[in-house]
Amino acid sequence: MRRYRGLVVLALVLGLAGAVWGMPPQGQGLLRLVDSAGRVVELPQPLERVAVLNPPAAEILLALGVPEAVVGISGTIARKPELSPYAHLPQLARSAHGEPDLELVMELSPQALITYGTHPAVDVEELAKALAPAAIPVVGIDAWRLETLHRDIFLLGLMFGRLERAAELIVFFHEAWEAALGAIPAGAEGPRVYAEHHGGRAFGPGSEWHRLITLAGGENIFADAPVPYFDADPELILERDPQVVLLDARGVELGYGVTDPAAAEVYIAEVTARPGWGLLSAVQERRVYLISPSIGSGPRKVFLLPFLVKIFYPGIELDPEGWLSRYHEEWLGVAHTGIFVWPEP
Repeated sequence: MRRYRGLVVLALVLGLAGAVWGMPPQGQGLLRLVDSAGRVVELPQPLERVAVLNPPAAEILLALGVPEAVVGISGTIARKPELSPYAHLPQLARSAHGEPDLELVMELSPQALITYGTHPAVDVEELAKALAPAAIPVVGIDAWRLETLHRDIFLLGLMFGRLERAAELIVFFHEAWEAALGAIPAGAEGPRVYAEHHGGRAFGPGSEWHRLITLAGGENIFADAPVPYFDADPELILERDPQVVLLDARGVELGYGVTDPAAAEVYIAEVTARPGWGLLSAVQERRVYLISPSIGSGPRKVFLLPFLVKIFYPGIELDPEGWLSRYHEEWLGVAHTGIFVWPEP
């Protein structure tokens, strides 16, 4: 039954993916596809040696069971303890957005390099031109945008001959969402929500957090904003009186491997001490939550939905921690440890 469901979802992905590949001439062993940047890329097959710069793609390859195909990474990947199977590999760039050491890339002789396709800090086309003389194709696979996540999982499964495993992962993500949506009490009115991006900017329509808040039944107090991220008027926050406040914890010690909430407590105390915030319903009812980057960004943003549903509707029967634990242990093959939302919903 599980395999059947996986193949059904895979069929849907095939219909929605928009990926393009052709039957290569006999003996060439090439796969043609359209990456996240909309570029047509040809990759050798079988794909057994790749360099990966962006953590979301590296995470999905770990979940697909092909970490041994990765021969070089970025420093950002190396610094993530949940991606520890890659930690021993050569670092090609200081960060996922940094310029890689092209000489080191060429030394490793990967069959392809995987990076972000649409991240504003990465120019995938320029990187492809730089590596063209070495005949190393560059493919942009985001694996961080919710709207294209299933397609990206499918593409990585296609690239590495792991389509069935990719379908099973898509099913798992889908089931986590269905469990969350199914736990929302019928007819319940969700809370008014203020969500703040790292750097103090508010989340508006067009942002993924806005979409998740809405799916979970909440009402973003800035649903009428004209842009996805903006500097909110402090007086307007007070006037619209959110019942729940969500804070992006990027830059705060919280997430995978973190077991002490002290830094989270300090940050929440600083935010709630802003002028007038003591009068907010969310502050008075102690419903100000810090969301770790472990689930606030990347493919694990899938699990932010069940956490939000649990936050918005206290007392419901839903175990977001259980879904995340299964993903860490069954898919990434690492221990489930850390604080992902503080305080615990």
